[in-house]
Amino acid sequence: MSFLQRPLILVGLLLLVLVLGYFWFATSHTETVVPSQTTAQTPHVVRTTDSTPSSPFIPTHTPRTVFTPDESNVSPNVHAELQRLKQTTDETPENAEEWLKLARLQHDGHQLEEAVAAYEQYVALRPTDQQAWLDLAQTYGLLNRWTDAQTAMETLLVHHPNDPSAMYNLGAIHANQGRFAEARRWWEPVAAQTADAKMQGMATQALARIPAEHP
Repeated sequence: MSFLQRPLILVGLLLLVLVLGYFWFATSHTETVVPSQTTAQTPHVVRTTDSTPSSPFIPTHTPRTVFTPDESNVSPNVHAELQRLKQTTDETPENAEEWLKLARLQHDGHQLEEAVAAYEQYVALRPTDQQAWLDLAQTYGLLNRWTDAQTAMETLLVHHPNDPSAMYNLGAIHANQGRFAEARRWWEPVAAQTADAKMQGMATQALARIPAEHP
């Protein structure tokens, strides 16, 4: 072997070592790719007794889109829960909590007439439930059943005298029918009370919106 060949062989061996070393490093230190987390489909949450669709009336009408729930536009989970609740209330009509769940689920699904019937069954079993009476009155209002809504709020006041929400709603029920003097009669004491600051503020704002020709 000549003197010139030896350096070439050494250079070749060195390059071979470098290539093998790089290959080992690359294969033994491959980054692990963590799959990105995708947002799972949020299951439909059925309202519980601590979560209610109701809110006090406002003295104005807003357009409401007619929506008829059926299997094509209601998730299978909701449809199954509706069927379960209907069966349960048929079999055990004394089960108040199931009536309330059914009423709220039907309310959320814009099945307002059905929701009214379920709320009526519930308050017959639990006549002192303040929130249920508010929910029922609100549902009556959405159906323009103002006489029934008024009766519901008057019944609530029997069980909870001077309840600010019931008094505010009675004012709104009258205002929705153009009876502004009656509305003022209910709103003024709500605006004057201090037990419920939210209702106090809403009644104050409602009084300010009464047309000037109805002092």
